[in-house]
Amino acid sequence: MPPGWHPGYGDASGHPRWPFVPGMDGPAPACADAIATVAEPRSWPRDSVAGWGTLSGSAVEDLEPRISILLPYGDGSARLAITLEALLSQRETDWEALLIDTGARDDSAQVAAQYAALDHRFRLLRGARCGNGGAPFACARNIGLATARGEIMTFCEPGALWMPDKLDRITAAFTDVTLDACYAPGGEVEAGDIPAPQPSGDLTVARLMADNPVQRLSNLALRSELVNAVGTFDTRLPHGDDLEWLVRLVGEGYRLTPLDRQLVLSPQGCAAPGASGETPPSLAAICSGRLAALVTAARYTRPPTARDEAARLRRLARRALRAGAPRRQALAFALRGLWASPAGWFADRRSGLLVLTSALVNLLLPKSVARILFAS
Repeated sequence: MPPGWHPGYGDASGHPRWPFVPGMDGPAPACADAIATVAEPRSWPRDSVAGWGTLSGSAVEDLEPRISILLPYGDGSARLAITLEALLSQRETDWEALLIDTGARDDSAQVAAQYAALDHRFRLLRGARCGNGGAPFACARNIGLATARGEIMTFCEPGALWMPDKLDRITAAFTDVTLDACYAPGGEVEAGDIPAPQPSGDLTVARLMADNPVQRLSNLALRSELVNAVGTFDTRLPHGDDLEWLVRLVGEGYRLTPLDRQLVLSPQGCAAPGASGETPPSLAAICSGRLAALVTAARYTRPPTARDEAARLRRLARRALRAGAPRRQALAFALRGLWASPAGWFADRRSGLLVLTSALVNLLLPKSVARILFAS
């Protein structure tokens, strides 16, 4: 049993105690009470993980997980350990978590390494602090974007407590091939608080700039295939790189929709750090980030054209083929795209021809053969 681990979240006196945090043997702060609603104590070591069997580390690393979780961290080993325990409570087990060190000066890197040694789904990466006042978390997330192997991309931050069914609900949401990204309504709450009214409908750039209901990237999940189109986080911004990136995601025409309830708990007193680093941003940094988001939003004032719609439908047809959706769905998307704009459909001539041919062939192939042929 690793040093500093306490079985359960209470001691003989009934006080909550920290989970696996080396050197922290005293009572935990009040916000640790919320952990019991998210994670349960586990037996160590975790060499055999549900869904992964007893594979060796090298064999596990060769597998491509369904979901990638990008988790940059700096100072704050207590926040990090709480979050990692919450990830281990997920009912969906087909995931990897990229733990990206942004230059922690405390024992956070040691905590990350110990978790990685005990569960091969945790992968250690080293980020780089950005010069010129840039955002270390943005730099780290860009490293994660380039390294992640999952078909679904999620983000996490130290101090965020994921509810055990978060990844289950994300996986279920993406069975809808028209969905590009989703988010759980967010906000800092105390455990036991009544949730706020939930948003509805696809997110727009105007709504993002008004009140940003996503709030934290810990609430967001998207298809990894979108990353090339949306691009990386702007590391020049000392604050607000997450909002500017979300504006690009929605502005490019991708469908971002809320889930039905909150799935990430950020208790007061244990809140995650700002999206751009561990220290509170200055007023100048906040204004700079807001201005950058406004400049980006100004690029997306024109309504979508017929060519845009044809390109979107081509993407949906391809996705329907890969997902093994009902046979006629891919062909329906293809025909609608061709009707909307043949020039838009064949703007990428190779892709347009390949998707159209595949949608037609898919009607004739046995389901088992189609699943293998179009899975990649």
